[in-house]
Amino acid sequence: AYEIKECDWSSDVCSSDLPVVRKVLDLAVYVDVSDDVRFIRRLRRDVSERGRTVESVITQYLSSVKSMHDTYVAPQKFVADIIVSWMDHNDRAVDMLAGMVTGWQTESKS
Repeated sequence: AYEIKECDWSSDVCSSDLPVVRKVLDLAVYVDVSDDVRFIRRLRRDVSERGRTVESVITQYLSSVKSMHDTYVAPQKFVADIIVSWMDHNDRAVDMLAGMVTGWQTESKS
């Protein structure tokens, strides 16, 4: 299980493994969320669930989170099969993806 306190953020494994991971996926979905929404979600979560200060969340976001997103996550949008625009909800996209997964599960059982 993932534990935030035990995560080694200095590892560079993710960047080198992305092409390998993409090759084994049936479908690549990129959920496109604005910077503001991502930051606000992180701020709320880290303050309420992790006991962090607002200032520490802002400092971490500006010093590493934003640049890591721009370097590693954002470019995946250009290799995704489907891009889902997301603010609060996108029920149509969720329903479509759920239908695809259900269809794959049905196919694999037969």
